[in-house]
Amino acid sequence: MLASLFTFSGTLNRTDDIAAEYQKMQQRLNNEKRLAGIPVREFDEVSIDSDLNSVQTEMVHQKFMELLRKSGGALPSPAIQSKSSSRAVSTVKSRQLSSKVSTVRSRPSSLPRSKATSAGSRSYRVDPEIENEKVKAELNLLYVEKRKAESELLSIKTEIEEKELSANDLDKSMKMENLELSSKLSTTQRELFKTKKDYREVIEDLQFALEEMTRKYEDLRERRSTVSVTRSDAVVNMATANKIKFLEKQVRELEVAVENESAEKRILKHKANQLEHRHHQQFSENIETHPDVERLIISKRAEWIKEHEITIDSLQNQLSGARNHNAELRSRCQTENDDLKNQLEAEKQKNSQLSSSHEKSLLRIEQEHEESKIKERDSVEKKLKKFNEVIVKMEKESKSKDESIRQLCAKCDKLSKEPNALAKLRKYILKICPTMNVKEIDNVDSALRILETAVKGSVGDEEVFKSELARKDEELRKIQKNMAQWKKNTSRKLAQKFEVELRRLSENASTMAESESGFASNIN
Repeated sequence: MLASLFTFSGTLNRTDDIAAEYQKMQQRLNNEKRLAGIPVREFDEVSIDSDLNSVQTEMVHQKFMELLRKSGGALPSPAIQSKSSSRAVSTVKSRQLSSKVSTVRSRPSSLPRSKATSAGSRSYRVDPEIENEKVKAELNLLYVEKRKAESELLSIKTEIEEKELSANDLDKSMKMENLELSSKLSTTQRELFKTKKDYREVIEDLQFALEEMTRKYEDLRERRSTVSVTRSDAVVNMATANKIKFLEKQVRELEVAVENESAEKRILKHKANQLEHRHHQQFSENIETHPDVERLIISKRAEWIKEHEITIDSLQNQLSGARNHNAELRSRCQTENDDLKNQLEAEKQKNSQLSSSHEKSLLRIEQEHEESKIKERDSVEKKLKKFNEVIVKMEKESKSKDESIRQLCAKCDKLSKEPNALAKLRKYILKICPTMNVKEIDNVDSALRILETAVKGSVGDEEVFKSELARKDEELRKIQKNMAQWKKNTSRKLAQKFEVELRRLSENASTMAESESGFASNIN
């Protein structure tokens, strides 16, 4: 049993050597961090001696109790664990161990006899009281280490609870800031939607007004063209109709005059025939008796015929003059009609020129309207682009602020785990705001709040601080990952070694118990 205890103490010494090597490695890593300008977490410097010692003490206590149970018969049942405190549990265990030690002391006869029998093979003799004192001293040391480890665990638990509370406070503040940023983003999005809607309504109104103007212009142009054509045609037709009516009236008057003259000629011819017939009847009876009368009749007839021919010639001359006058009037009317047609063509050309100039002016107005509409559209698009850029910028700023807050929380968590967190926070605050009086900062929470506001206020140094924090965060994560992996590997190796040593101790204890029981039976 003592040999097994000595081997177990050797394994404990080896674990102490491993823990010392781990501390040296940790110190070397911390020195490299300090040289690189990376803040060192003092929480990482807490050695795993407490963990290893707690594991060792628990395992040793269990194995020792098993050995005592196997060697010394029935033991009292372990006390029921209550929720009072860890001190009560340790006192119960110490009482059980003291009772076991007393049972071991109450059997001094078996141990000297076994040692006396083995004295033939060995040349030395061991005092059992010294061995018991050694075992008791080792047990006391183990319990002291266990209490120390429990106190360290309690302090670590309290620190973890405090850090969890601070992390919860930071999470709440971050959530509130995220809510504020989301509300601001929603308000800006609503304002952008309203402006877009207003601009769309303005554009639709302008398009509707332009369509109305084009439609009115088309109607007006059609009306003007029809009115101008109808007016010019009506004027020309009225003038020509009046001229034609006047000429027709004159022609009718001339025809009436000619007919009257022809009627007068017929009347005169009829009168002449009647007179000739009357003279012929009057003087026919006395023709033979009055030859002078016949000559007078012939002379009168010749005079009448000459007068009649003269009147006919005058009437023919008047008719030819009337015809010539009618031809002159017709030629004059034709020339006037041609002049009116030329005037109509000139008016049509003027109207076409006016319509073309009006169309040009309308085209110019339409082009100006299109240009103004394009300018307004470009301005609206520029404003929309500006709004989108502002929104993207706000989103980027919100993301960067969230990232900075997250990194700051991580940094604050790391700093808060260190024992001199307040001093380091003061140093960081002095780096960001050199004019601030850091002596008034008396706790970590106020320092964290001031650091958070300083980080939010320092817009210029934000990117550098973010990049530095990200780089240090990556390096710390790599180091923590490597250390966690090393801890896992070392703990697994130590657990395997402890299992091997405990198996060996159990085997040695079983062999010793069998040898003691055989020796006692031989004595009996």
